[in-house]
Amino acid sequence: MTHKHPLPYGWIILILLALVAYTLPWVNGGSASLSFGAFDLAEWASLHPTTRAMSPILLTSFLLRLPLVCFAWIVAFNSPHPPLRSSTWWVYAIICFFLVVLSTPPLEFLTTNRDDINYLQQASLTALGIIGCGIGLSGILKPFRGYVAMGICAIGAISSTWGVILGYNLLAEFQITVVLGLGIIGSVGIFALMGGYTWLGELKRRR
Repeated sequence: MTHKHPLPYGWIILILLALVAYTLPWVNGGSASLSFGAFDLAEWASLHPTTRAMSPILLTSFLLRLPLVCFAWIVAFNSPHPPLRSSTWWVYAIICFFLVVLSTPPLEFLTTNRDDINYLQQASLTALGIIGCGIGLSGILKPFRGYVAMGICAIGAISSTWGVILGYNLLAEFQITVVLGLGIIGSVGIFALMGGYTWLGELKRRR
C-alpha cells in the first residue's frame, strides 16, 4: 500500500465543520424546544400531516436529509486515483462510510417498521449514498469527477435552502415566530467552500 497521496486533512476539517453546521439550529422558534437542526427538522417534518399529503410525499424531510448524502458523494468524487492502492484512498472511503451510516434508518426498520414511509426514505437515501460513493470511489468518472463534485455541491446548497424554506413554512403555520439559524447559513457556506476546494484540487491535477 503506497503513501503517494497526502492525507486529506482539508476534507476532514471541512466534513467536521459540515457536521457541526448540520447539527446547529437551522430554524429557531424562540425556545430551545423549538430550535431544530437539520436532523431534528427532517424528523419533525416527517410527522407533519401536510408533508405526508404533499406530492412527492415527505419532500421536506428528503430535502433536509439529502445534504448529508451530498457530503459523502463530494468526498467520494475527490478521492485519489487509482482506488484501493493507497492508504489515503482508504481514509476517503472511511469518511464516506461514516457519512452514509448517519443516513441509515433506526433498527426498527429491519424488524417491526418495514413499511414506515419515513424509514423507507432514510433507507433509500442510504442506498443512494452507497451507490454514489461507490461510483466516486471507483474512479470510473475520473476525467469528470471534479465537475461532478462541484455539481453535487450546488445540489446540496439548493436542497438545504429549499428544505429549510419548506420547514420554515410548516412551523409558521402554527403562528410561531421563526427565524433562520446559523446551521443553514453554515451548511450552505460549507457547500460553497467544498466547491471552491474541489476546484483548486482540479486545477492542481491538471498542471
